[in-house]
Amino acid sequence: MSRAPGILASWRRAPSLSVQKGSQTARHTCHPEVPLGNCFLPVYKASPLTVTRLWAERLDQVIIHVGALSLKESQELAQHAAEIGADGIAVIAPFFLKPWTKDILINFLKEVAAAAPALPFYYYHIPALTGVKIRAEELLDGILDKIPTFQGLKFSDTDLLDFGQRVDQNRQQQFAFLFGVDEYL
Repeated sequence: MSRAPGILASWRRAPSLSVQKGSQTARHTCHPEVPLGNCFLPVYKASPLTVTRLWAERLDQVIIHVGALSLKESQELAQHAAEIGADGIAVIAPFFLKPWTKDILINFLKEVAAAAPALPFYYYHIPALTGVKIRAEELLDGILDKIPTFQGLKFSDTDLLDFGQRVDQNRQQQFAFLFGVDEYL
């Protein structure tokens, strides 16, 4: 069975999978037993956690998004990701009870990362969706002291100055910076 790198997102609905082949990225929402060309709608009855495990078994590398409305649920999803052999976890800021300071956000992220301490940790910075307006610049200042497994962030904001400065000022720490505003690419 051939395996490919991928990023698995969304737990409570059908997991969606982005698979990179060369310069093309394909997005699929389906059970991994369904041929990729036939994946348009959720066509399975298995639980999202089961489907996530099946995808993790079929990919060379998978970073699983574990964001949820509660800290407890995010921690449980992070533990599950570790148990099924994920290569990393990513999380967005909680968007119902929003953190209003950097310290509160960092504490939330730290607690999620601690639930899977052996996995690399990524932050999904998407203020338009979460309503959390803490700039990446502020967030990254001293983050490794609080979250030793922090590896980088997916930056899905239109503040290109913040993004450019983060890339430039954090070269020495070799964080991964992924840009996620497709309209700006």
